[in-house]
Amino acid sequence: EIQYLSAQADRELNEMESNIEKENKAYLSRKSEQTGIMVTYDEERLTKMKNELHNRELEINAILQKMAQDLNDEIMKTVTEAIEIIKKRKHLDSILDRSSMPSSGGTDVTNEVIPVVLKIDAAKTAANKAVVGQ
Repeated sequence: EIQYLSAQADRELNEMESNIEKENKAYLSRKSEQTGIMVTYDEERLTKMKNELHNRELEINAILQKMAQDLNDEIMKTVTEAIEIIKKRKHLDSILDRSSMPSSGGTDVTNEVIPVVLKIDAAKTAANKAVVGQ
């Protein structure tokens, strides 16, 4: 979804930029023949178009950031779920991130967590497809 939205947004913004460029060229070609009021009108219209482009770009960036954050949150939730499963399976009190205790010794369970993450993700994906298909 993020890639799709990003591609759609790029097309939308490029179209807006292209329209601004077209309108600016048209304005510049007739500017010398226009009255002051018409020059002001065209300049304000172009400024408004540029502001709309900028605002739309900000909106799209905010949407994409929210989508990315939601995706990261979902990934962390899945990883945490997998860690809890491994913790129970191995009867461990806790599992630490390698970066939090770099010289602690202990047993690395990364290779056990990864397949569980993949299974949980596959189950969630199948459930989402089933819901969408209904």
